[in-house]
Amino acid sequence: MIDKGTIGSMKCEISLNNILIMLEKLEKKLSPEQRGFKNILRRVMNLYYKFRKGLKHLREINDIDFHNSMVILFKDDIINKIERNRKKYENILGEKNTTLLLSHLRCCIIAYFREALRYEN
Repeated sequence: MIDKGTIGSMKCEISLNNILIMLEKLEKKLSPEQRGFKNILRRVMNLYYKFRKGLKHLREINDIDFHNSMVILFKDDIINKIERNRKKYENILGEKNTTLLLSHLRCCIIAYFREALRYEN
């Protein structure tokens, strides 16, 4: 179960955390045949944590231009992974819940992306 404040303290992280809690509660109300939310929530969170961890590794790059290029490529790759699985997620979560979840995930990724670019400059 996801607790309040599990993800982080940024506004987008708080919103994403609340959405994950809401989806987790929604899944408990479904029959066992309809359940599949937990795998999606786990995938989404793993992707988010890999992004945050990857940005920490990229901070070690000394050349600012190369660093910024790598951060941009890394962000684009993560967003492509999100969009690649959108249809699968919509089949399980529904279009509204998928859009809500993935838009807030993208917001958090962009926030960390901007922070990473500011960090070096």
